[in-house]
Amino acid sequence: MQWGVITEEKLPFKGKSINIDTPYGVARLESTEDFAIARENVKASVYAFKKLGILRVIGIYPGRDLIDGTAKLVSARDMIDFSRGRSYTFFRNKPYGFIAQDPVFCPTLTAYLEEDIPIKEVLLIREGHWLESEAELKAFKGMGVDLIIRGASPEVYLTKELELCYLPLVSQGTISEETLLGFKEKDMGKTCSCQSHMDKARRAGLDDDWQSWIGDER
Repeated sequence: MQWGVITEEKLPFKGKSINIDTPYGVARLESTEDFAIARENVKASVYAFKKLGILRVIGIYPGRDLIDGTAKLVSARDMIDFSRGRSYTFFRNKPYGFIAQDPVFCPTLTAYLEEDIPIKEVLLIREGHWLESEAELKAFKGMGVDLIIRGASPEVYLTKELELCYLPLVSQGTISEETLLGFKEKDMGKTCSCQSHMDKARRAGLDDDWQSWIGDER
C-alpha cells in the first residue's frame, strides 16, 4: 500500500505525476510504487489520499531542533499550534469534526517509527518566514518546546477528520527514498485507532460514505 507524503522538500524520488480532482481543486501528486507525494494544496491532497485508499500519511518539514540538532529526522508526541488563518476543517458548515487532540499524532505511527528516529515531546507550529528571536527561543524553551516548524497544520486536523494516520517528521538534511523505504520494512498492522475518529459522529447519524461528509465551503 502506498503512503501519503506531504512535504515542502524536493525529494529525489523518481515517479510519475498524477492529478486527482477534488472539491478543493486538483491535487497534483508525484506517485511512486510506495509513495504519493504532495507539495501544495493540503486540503485537496488529503482528500486525494483518502480517495486513493491511502491510510498512512507522513509530513516532512524543515525545522529547528532546540535541544539537539544532530538527527536528520525527528518527530514529537504533542504540539502547540500557533498557526493562524489556515483552512483547518472539512466540516465548517456541518456539525462534525469535533475530535479530541489526545493523542495529537497517530500513536501507531509513532510507536512504529520511534525505533528509527528520535521522538521528542513538543512540536511548535508557527507562522512567518524568519528565524526566531532570542527572546522567542527563550520563551519557547520555557514552554517545553523541542522542535519548531511552520508546517503540519492544518494537515494534522484534516487527516483526523478523514480517519487517516498522520505523523510529522522534522527534516534537518536531505532525505533519501531509501530512508523512507526503511520505515516500511516492519509489519505495522492493518488497523489503528485513527480509523475510528468519526465513530461518535457515525452514532449521531453520519453517513457511511465519507465523500458525503464534506461541508459546503470549497
